[in-house]
Amino acid sequence: MRGISAFWIVLAAVLAGSGCGSSGGGSNSPPSVPVVANHTEVADGPAWDFEFFWNASTDAEGFTPVSYYAELYRTNASGVPTFPFDFPNAGTLYASSGWTTALSWAVQDAPNVEEYVLRVKARDLFGAESDWGVYEEDSLGSCPFLFSWDGAKYAFESDVIPSGRLATRGRVGYLRPYPIDYYVMMTQPAPKNGAYELRLTGERDEVEYVDEVQLLALYCPETSALVAERAPLGVAIFPGSERIHTVRLPLTPPLSALHVNTGQDVTAVVSATDDDYVTLNDDPNVGYDYQTLELNLGDLRGAPQIKLVLDGQSVFPTTPEGSARAALFGKRTRIEVPAAGGIWTEVARDVVEMPNLTGFRRVIVMDLTDAFPADDFRVRLTWLFKTHVGAILVDTSADVPFRAVPLPLLSAALRNRGFSGRTAGERYELVYDQVAARSPAYFPGAYTKYGDVHELLTTGDDRFAIFFGGDEIALRFEPAPPPAPGERLGFALMTNGYYKDRRIDLAATVEPLPFAAMTNYPYGPGEQYPSDAIHDDYRALWNTRTK
Repeated sequence: MRGISAFWIVLAAVLAGSGCGSSGGGSNSPPSVPVVANHTEVADGPAWDFEFFWNASTDAEGFTPVSYYAELYRTNASGVPTFPFDFPNAGTLYASSGWTTALSWAVQDAPNVEEYVLRVKARDLFGAESDWGVYEEDSLGSCPFLFSWDGAKYAFESDVIPSGRLATRGRVGYLRPYPIDYYVMMTQPAPKNGAYELRLTGERDEVEYVDEVQLLALYCPETSALVAERAPLGVAIFPGSERIHTVRLPLTPPLSALHVNTGQDVTAVVSATDDDYVTLNDDPNVGYDYQTLELNLGDLRGAPQIKLVLDGQSVFPTTPEGSARAALFGKRTRIEVPAAGGIWTEVARDVVEMPNLTGFRRVIVMDLTDAFPADDFRVRLTWLFKTHVGAILVDTSADVPFRAVPLPLLSAALRNRGFSGRTAGERYELVYDQVAARSPAYFPGAYTKYGDVHELLTTGDDRFAIFFGGDEIALRFEPAPPPAPGERLGFALMTNGYYKDRRIDLAATVEPLPFAAMTNYPYGPGEQYPSDAIHDDYRALWNTRTK
């Protein structure tokens, strides 16, 4: 990890041969390996002040208190550290915490030209020590990120084009990327200097390929709200703005909700949009498997439509081992309903398909109107990855017409900015005003030159604004006309593009470039990025920032 980076992930694997062991005292089993949950960092001139937080270890013998020992190492090589990290040979000890019962450790004045790796272990009352838990930089990838000016700050929204990931490996091959994302914004943009100002940022060591952006002003009845479906991985076609639905307020909770794997009644947890979440799978990299929530929606006979509104997020694998485990499974998600006789049956893909929740909180909707073959309105939702489910609410109103008004893109500037800070916890948000400048580990290739990229973003034509972590596109849109009496004004950002991260099993390079007509990525020898006057000129004139 880099000392000036704001992103970190937990590496689930425990390093062997770390020199830890049991000692004396009668305890036969050491405490569990502590898991570093998050960190904070604050710029202090040429240095950074860190604070690391970890979860409490459990002791198999019940001995308390458990104490902890953390070490922060400087890495001896340039670039992003590779894992498993060889602490004795590839690093130099920078600081250690000493044994402490606290669940955090602060490090002051760490030079911001260094890269660091943290590890922490636990010890019980009789001296039995756990293996080391390792904490590393989160530079693996997670789509471009969206911020919008809310009148006081650039508020964090979410990641965008999550289904545009290139070279996602499934059990039977690569999953086709889907580049178009309609994201209904949580923030009401406020004009700044006569325009709505949005930011698309690169926050990870990955390549972003943005082809088109469009901000839509959405006008619906004030008794309703707007929520969008999300395209699942592997689809070839997924309709656009018609996948934005109206839902009547207030939404209705399910009659009951059961965590099938544990038998836990989670009705209260999923019945409200708050900070209380059901967590499916404990680790994003090790031992995760399909976990299911079963919902009873009540008697919905005669309902004009049946829509589920989901609030939550997934935590995707972050290590090669975690990604390799994902390839052992088929579909990442599954939705089932009772058929005649109460037999659980998977809903056909052409009726409805449940996507993964994204890596950051996003509210999505699924239209289940045609999913129930019998008058039994129970449903099972299954996820493979570690997933936090905050709320699952029901709407039975028919979609009502709403107006979608495209707002003119006034300007778009590609530039270097740095990396955003973050809030605490696994379900964190990014903080635009906390900026860390670091040198990314670029994928070799040709990136789009800094400056005005308005021409590249007004239509989908395979002419991308190509950028990397630390870059951003500053977008300015014409403000929306005010809503009419009885209307509610909302916004949706349509983004068309792709991204490529280090978790894939292809070369970490900018090229080959994706394009809309490709049958998949990677594409075969019979396909190629368009070669004509328009696209040849684009590559020669725009993509001149070579790394």
